[in-house]
Amino acid sequence: SPRPVADFTDMHYCETFPTDFSDISNPNGSTINKWSWEFGDPSVTTDTSSKQNPTYTYAVACRYTVQLIVTNTGGCSDTTEKDIEIFPNPTADFSNLTACATDPTLFEDNSTAPQAGMYAWYWNFGDTLSHHNTSLEEKPEHVYDSAGFYNVYLLVTDDNLCQDSVTKLIEVFPIPASDF
Repeated sequence: SPRPVADFTDMHYCETFPTDFSDISNPNGSTINKWSWEFGDPSVTTDTSSKQNPTYTYAVACRYTVQLIVTNTGGCSDTTEKDIEIFPNPTADFSNLTACATDPTLFEDNSTAPQAGMYAWYWNFGDTLSHHNTSLEEKPEHVYDSAGFYNVYLLVTDDNLCQDSVTKLIEVFPIPASDF
């Protein structure tokens, strides 16, 4: 029986998010019927899989050596190892300068990313009655039609495509009534 050639690809490299592994081994004219993966994670006691295309979640950003052994129906096997880097997630945070209702409320992204720059922002300003209650800007402003408390949500994505989100409760003050 000809020997298979073990190979794989991996996608998504962020801590605490699933990393998808895809077997792209060449069966070399035979049929592969056994896969043995070791994900190289010393922080856990079980970091193996026998699935053809497994998913594994790394809890800590680090460089890991992943091993795949494939075996065909004839009992022949091949092994490959690849180093992958799992990146730390950004930390989403923001501040705001709250104004009165019907005046712009200014938002400032204070997110940090240890190994990358910020790539994208998604804001939801929490007022579901507004037609423009979302933004993709880094430093948006938003006008609330009425006073009250609003849950503002920010999702940030860094250059490594790692993500984090935060929701904060903000207060929008009523318009003062002038009188004399």
